[in-house]
Amino acid sequence: MGGMISLAIIEKFPAEYDGALPLCGWLAPVHSLVKRGLDMIATYDYLFDKNEGEFIAGDEYLDVESIQENISRKPELAALFADRYSLRIDDVADMVAFNQWILQECKSWLGGLPAGNIQTIYEGFGNNTSEINRKIRRYSADTGPRDYYINYYSPTGVISDPVLALHK
Repeated sequence: MGGMISLAIIEKFPAEYDGALPLCGWLAPVHSLVKRGLDMIATYDYLFDKNEGEFIAGDEYLDVESIQENISRKPELAALFADRYSLRIDDVADMVAFNQWILQECKSWLGGLPAGNIQTIYEGFGNNTSEINRKIRRYSADTGPRDYYINYYSPTGVISDPVLALHK
């Protein structure tokens, strides 16, 4: 979990380091990671759970086993979901749980939701796409947390030293 930190450090303090080797780091703006996680949780909630929004708006945390049980009831939708988010079907439950944890942590650190889906148009869910876009719960980003990530956790791409990023 240090890939983003490696990139940020090499950008901010190029004189202090000769290079960096981020391992499995999200090398795009963190805001895009949080937004992707919110989209994943919102579509999971709509497709496999109650679409009541507690995963995002509340403090509820659904464990991996419960998520796996929910997605196993709808294997065709689970396959669409995995494909839409470029996941292996075996990794869906872990990634939903991970993104749920990330979002909850962001909310607790920053005091609000750093991303929203008010203007998101969801695609890649086959015949369910139109219905999802009409019925999925919508969330507004809180401006303070959103701006914090945009202003302080976005790589610039200006790198003076060699960087080799490895992803598994």
